[in-house]
Amino acid sequence: VFCHYGAGWDATHTGTQIWSVRCNAEKQDCMTKALGMMERWDVLHHSDSGMEVVVPFVQLNEIKAYLWESKLQYTVLVEDLAQQLKEQHEEEMMQKAGRISREICIPGACPKPLLKDYMSFQQVEWFLLDLMKTYPKQVRAVPVGVSVEGKSLWLVTVQLDNTVGVRQESSSGHRIGLRKAIFVEGGAHGREWISPATTLYILKKQADDCAVGKDCTHVYFFMPLVNPDGYEYTRETDRMWRKNRSKPPSGGKPCYGINLNRNWAYKWGGYSSSSLPCNNNYRGTEALSAPEVIAEAAAIQVVMIAPIYDLILYISYQSFGQKVLYPWGYSFTAVTDDDRELRKGAIAYSGSLFPSYNKTYEVDKSSGVYPEAGTSLDYIKNLGVKYTYTIKLRDRGVKGVRLPTSEIRPTVEENWVGFKSLVEHANNNGGSLLSHCAK
Repeated sequence: VFCHYGAGWDATHTGTQIWSVRCNAEKQDCMTKALGMMERWDVLHHSDSGMEVVVPFVQLNEIKAYLWESKLQYTVLVEDLAQQLKEQHEEEMMQKAGRISREICIPGACPKPLLKDYMSFQQVEWFLLDLMKTYPKQVRAVPVGVSVEGKSLWLVTVQLDNTVGVRQESSSGHRIGLRKAIFVEGGAHGREWISPATTLYILKKQADDCAVGKDCTHVYFFMPLVNPDGYEYTRETDRMWRKNRSKPPSGGKPCYGINLNRNWAYKWGGYSSSSLPCNNNYRGTEALSAPEVIAEAAAIQVVMIAPIYDLILYISYQSFGQKVLYPWGYSFTAVTDDDRELRKGAIAYSGSLFPSYNKTYEVDKSSGVYPEAGTSLDYIKNLGVKYTYTIKLRDRGVKGVRLPTSEIRPTVEENWVGFKSLVEHANNNGGSLLSHCAK
């Protein structure tokens, strides 16, 4: 199937470059400088060795001056982003023209997520409806809200048929004898196409397993595309768009969008979030002000207060960097009481990936990359969910959020292995409500 998207390349980024900025100072000093850049410009990725920065043509001299003053060195990774996007799009179109694809995704016939192309939002909906018809006893998909532009925000439940738990409580107040639940989020940032692709693949594989009674003792909740407006905007208008499509605040610059992963109601307004609507890390006028975040937060709350579930694991799939990150993210120094256990879970995920495709996913505390506040990771950990993670998918920066379609299959397959390993680890290591207070 040929899936046309208007933003295969777009001239809005003509002359835009991507720079690799290196920092040779102490780690804390490098993070401070990185945060300074995030307040002004679009930092795609940050690590101990440096960061990748989008440099619009009109800001080239401004950013050069900032780097010189900050004693930061840089190399140009992409000379012209628009040209790179165009060439990548044309190459993928030629590859499609030269092969006979057995992938089908049309209304009434979308049996599985595409592995040779990125799906449109409409195709995602076709797939979810088709999956419910295929597995009516195991899969239930319902809209739990609507986006700014009115698109459905789907929550998909996967489980064995007619399985319920009975609520009990131990003397310490912890729930026992319940169905352990897993919650998976994808597509929070519009331009990270590999995120919903991965979440949908894991959803389908888990549904297949549950249909035959294999590895399906838990209840699985998926929100595979929580930012459908931003996602479609990247397909039709601007490939590098990150936020949702919220209207600009009254009286300000005409800049659209809220970064959904800065709008959560825990430590909102802190590091790596901006009060400036034109910034890619704009946090909104208040916490939980984006309808997409409101819908996901409400869905999680329903799962947590339901008398039959014990939410033991939360995963947010994002890109890029190949990392497995755990709380806290809001502070350089804050550490959870169960930091060692969280790290063991991250190692279980990362360690299972290498044998599949020889790819290494680094393990770190979220703030070890750079501190960021108002995230789903920290919010859900603060609710009391023991195992909470952000998975940064492929790659390490060669293509970044512009990951080619040839990378879809290996990325989703290796992360299915990681997902199963982490679920097993959480299940076997007391994944229930535990102390999580920051020190």
